[in-house]
Amino acid sequence: VEYDADGQVETVHYEVLPTLLLAEVQRLERDRAALARDLAAAQSQLKALADRLASLETREAARR
Repeated sequence: VEYDADGQVETVHYEVLPTLLLAEVQRLERDRAALARDLAAAQSQLKALADRLASLETREAARR
């Protein structure tokens, strides 16, 4: 974007828009991939905790 002396938009450089948009899409993809890794780790941890709880409940039931 170019501004005139009064600070008003004079012109927009549309030729740079694809580069800017590509950079943003790449950033969003990195963010999405990181969130997917975090989700997979959380799901794995949740499963491990659920398995541990089930094991403890089975042991406790056998003691009764």
